[in-house]
Amino acid sequence: MPLTLTDEQRLLEESLERFIERDYTFEARNRLIATEERFSREHWHRFAELGWLSVAIPEAYGGLGGGPVEQTVVCEALGRALALEPYITTTVLGAAAVRQADDEDRRRRLLEDVGQGRCLLALAFGERAGRFDLAHVETRARAKGNAFTLRGEKVAVLDAPSADRLIVPARVSGGPGEEAGIALFLVDAAAPGLRMDAYPTMEGARAADLRLDDVPAEVLVDERGGFAALETAVQEATVARCAYAAGGMSASFQQTLDYVKTRK
Repeated sequence: MPLTLTDEQRLLEESLERFIERDYTFEARNRLIATEERFSREHWHRFAELGWLSVAIPEAYGGLGGGPVEQTVVCEALGRALALEPYITTTVLGAAAVRQADDEDRRRRLLEDVGQGRCLLALAFGERAGRFDLAHVETRARAKGNAFTLRGEKVAVLDAPSADRLIVPARVSGGPGEEAGIALFLVDAAAPGLRMDAYPTMEGARAADLRLDDVPAEVLVDERGGFAALETAVQEATVARCAYAAGGMSASFQQTLDYVKTRK
């Protein structure tokens, strides 16, 4: 197994390094934290233009067709800058769930929107009593004609305040702790009945607690594959978060080393 980057992967890394050195200094990051959204929409559109948002999206859906290595390269570089943009929540956590959508047209439309920077996603999987158990889902989905409505609560939904669409695991059958009976639903961030209590995170981004009172929703992945899709998305995001953290630690080490060389 090769442990070095290919020429294409190295070019991707170099483009990220140039952007961070020129446009994402620590001072620039602090200015973003002082804004309402706590990240830059201009940067987000640049990410799309440079292909970073679509690096791991299949070519059939307008992406570059990369894989985990390319995504890790991007996340590690963004970690070195402690970037505030919702890259992992949208292009890793959210897109991984969308890639497993039951409806091909919806899958294509959402992935194309993500890759072009037109849609921000957030996956609302945490619940108060969940204790990091993905199968602990108390939020309920109820059929209403040919559609569904959701009722329940979600907590610590990263980047939810800036999301256009929310992906919400909800239970159509069974009880908390059971893997069977969980489906993934797509919810508009402006949907009636959705209350969002936003707050800043320790790293400077934003999160929110959600309350859903009969919120209209569309099925993204039904109960036959809902839990597996959720588990896959969270696993991919965990790897991406580790890469982001490794980038931050690398930058911290380098800054410390530079200081030690010059201090008196």
